[in-house]
Amino acid sequence: MFDIEPAYDRMRLGLVGQRIFAFALDFFGCSFVSQFIEAFFNIQGGLRLVVFTLIWGFVRVIFAAGNQSQSWGHYALSLKVVDMSSGRPVGAIELAQREGVIFFPLFFLILSLQNFNYQSALPLFMALPLVVDIAFAFADSRKRQALHDRVAATIVVMSRRGLQLDQKIGNLSRTIGKTRRRFADPDRYREEYYQPRPRQRAYREEEFKRRKNPRR
Repeated sequence: MFDIEPAYDRMRLGLVGQRIFAFALDFFGCSFVSQFIEAFFNIQGGLRLVVFTLIWGFVRVIFAAGNQSQSWGHYALSLKVVDMSSGRPVGAIELAQREGVIFFPLFFLILSLQNFNYQSALPLFMALPLVVDIAFAFADSRKRQALHDRVAATIVVMSRRGLQLDQKIGNLSRTIGKTRRRFADPDRYREEYYQPRPRQRAYREEEFKRRKNPRR
């Protein structure tokens, strides 16, 4: 039988920056939904964290398991979670293992932010486990596995399915930059975009001479 290359050698891995962006989209998306539910049902106190936990578990585990291993953030950036060996989308068990590692530091970070005090360094210490988790991905140039990926034996790869939001934002940013430069230096823009090409210039000069000295 032939040996099959592991998925991390034959599939295009997601960038660490893309993964952080996707995580942030999931976090703010779940926060928005949880706050809406809390306001609608007038939920207060510790139940607010319970609501957020349930929504987070639904988005990152249940929804992702039924959506080809793509949460909201992963779909927005065209990423997906797959098995590190086979490259197949993982199920709810593997996704739950990943979230079991990453959610507890996030949970305590949210607790510290709810009681935020400018004189307290507690939120910084609570954020340290998340930093350590993602630092594994920066240190692993071959697989780009964060700590929660190693626990569940998963990797995050690029997918054709998704919105490619980061690329669209990059294209929009470049378009805005070009527009600003055009307005900042209109003469250069006029010379660059309206100056005729060499062939067009030669044709125009020849046409001008022909009109100036028509044949008799």
